[in-house]
Amino acid sequence: MLKQTTLLLASCVFAAGLTPAAHAQDKPDPAGEEIFDISGVYAIWALNQHGFMLGNDDVLLDDADYVVQMLRVKAKLGREKYGVVTRFDAAQGWWGADNSPNVEPSVTVAEDGTVSSGTAYNPYKLFRNKDTNYGVHFDWAYGFVELPGIAFPVRIQAGRQYMSVGHKLVLDQDLDGVVVSAAPTDGFTVDLMWAKMSEGAGSVKAPVGLLMNDSDAYADADLFGGKATFAMEPATLEVFGLYYLDNSGDGAGAYLPSGLGYFNARFQPELSQVTALGLSVDGKLDVAGGLLFELEGDYLFGSDDIDNADHAGGALDINDGDLSGYNAYVKVTQKLDSAVPFDVGALFGMGSGDDDPTSGAGNINKIQTMGFFPLTNVWEDSVMPDVGGISPQGLGSPVSRGYREFENTTAIQARVGVVPWKPMRLEATYTYLLATQAVYGFEADGTPREESARDLGQEIDANLHLSVYKGFGYKALFGYFIPGEASAYLINGVNTYQEPAWELKQVITAKF
Repeated sequence: MLKQTTLLLASCVFAAGLTPAAHAQDKPDPAGEEIFDISGVYAIWALNQHGFMLGNDDVLLDDADYVVQMLRVKAKLGREKYGVVTRFDAAQGWWGADNSPNVEPSVTVAEDGTVSSGTAYNPYKLFRNKDTNYGVHFDWAYGFVELPGIAFPVRIQAGRQYMSVGHKLVLDQDLDGVVVSAAPTDGFTVDLMWAKMSEGAGSVKAPVGLLMNDSDAYADADLFGGKATFAMEPATLEVFGLYYLDNSGDGAGAYLPSGLGYFNARFQPELSQVTALGLSVDGKLDVAGGLLFELEGDYLFGSDDIDNADHAGGALDINDGDLSGYNAYVKVTQKLDSAVPFDVGALFGMGSGDDDPTSGAGNINKIQTMGFFPLTNVWEDSVMPDVGGISPQGLGSPVSRGYREFENTTAIQARVGVVPWKPMRLEATYTYLLATQAVYGFEADGTPREESARDLGQEIDANLHLSVYKGFGYKALFGYFIPGEASAYLINGVNTYQEPAWELKQVITAKF
């Protein structure tokens, strides 16, 4: 559904750049040289993860040791002015695990006699139908064309493609839709985007009746947005805005988060309407060996129009329908002039939280992310099995259900790095984590308890990066997380389990 709104936005960008010559052309512009470009990466990583449920041995994957592999291929075919791009993952898999979905239909009868149908999943096959052990999975498949007869470059991309804003705190996802990019002047670009995030259950509006949903349940969900990028020495500035609309109304459930097929952190609101506004900066100052900096500020607001009857086992937030939240992020790295390359850095991040998951306004920090924002090796090693990932990595995984990015998190981090030998880099970080709002314990049915805490914990990380050849390398990432009482409440609902968690991840990468 390419709505008139999208075409109108695209027309506004083009109109100012049209030249009289564009209307007088008798012959098409040359399309340029043929393109046949294939690149990609093969990666294999071994993980040793221990204490990811903070010592709760009754839960699957408190300890895990496993190996994962992935072959990712990107192909660009066509000519300079038009063509197609695809990226697919082949032979993706978790060694020794058959993770194909084990599905059985289920029927539930509520106390009021309402009958609903659903699907039961084997809990040992954690990620439902997320292509975790299949032959080929296509991430991208889109066509592109550069429009002729316009005074500045304008490019349209239509199909499944990557969309993001800022530092990937608010939006970071492969989506189906259209992106229009224009560069009116040097150093200034504008991107307009529209994505069809959901066509609803079965892509239809089901009639009311036995085993059926309300007519507006699981309706379409769309994302509209735009960003303007200004490249100015010594920094690049990006200003963005997004609008997400789920047309399910007050029906059975919204696409986010209910339709994703994996668990987010505890007590998430359902997203009916969301507006996100943000500003991000990346730059470098000529101080000593160079001062690198990153900044971002986001503000989000919207509504949860679905009147939840309960917390759904801790999955959903019960709120008055209003949603709001923010992210603040600063990262600096100072490179030092020395015989041995050396750098020091610091990071501060803060995201809003919900001070009461039983009522009041709900919290929102993002629309949807795959989790490619790195913070630590254990607490938030974010590559999840949502779309791009294939294994449970970090306490923010669907298994342990910790926070991701800066949701209800205030993080302070110190970092040091050194290159003792040109192919090798060593780095170490210390991170202190505090909940922005108190985290409450909860019962098995998700009902919050009175006891609460804000101390999420501390983490120490040590990383080794080794470049063996150009495009071929090895890295070992170790993290040791000392949980606080708040992380115990978040992950298990009680403060009984507070054993340290640690991870060693070893990765071999071959690019081509």
